[in-house]
Amino acid sequence: MFFVAALFAVTMASLPDLHLPGNPSDTVLHILAFFVLAVLAQLAFPIARIWVFLLGLGTLGAGIELIQIAPIINRDASLTDWLADMVAVVFAVAIFRVNRSLFASRDLIQD
Repeated sequence: MFFVAALFAVTMASLPDLHLPGNPSDTVLHILAFFVLAVLAQLAFPIARIWVFLLGLGTLGAGIELIQIAPIINRDASLTDWLADMVAVVFAVAIFRVNRSLFASRDLIQD
């Protein structure tokens, strides 16, 4: 699912400016996409270190911004969007790790 979601995110970011229901801002879409990608990445690669998620998803976000520079796409690259990607990844990783720790400690207590 992670790779399908990543391909979907890159595809959607590579299309000309779309008008979605509710007209969410591009930054909000980046936050949602990268939060979901970070959760899926952690489910797909449960023993990977945090820096792997930060580096991998940060590179993906930067790549998306580089794609959006192309004039044919009619989109704008934005450092703010990339920073939003990274904030979403950090937030998702933190939530995921805290939940995993809580469930692990709960299982230890019950044993």
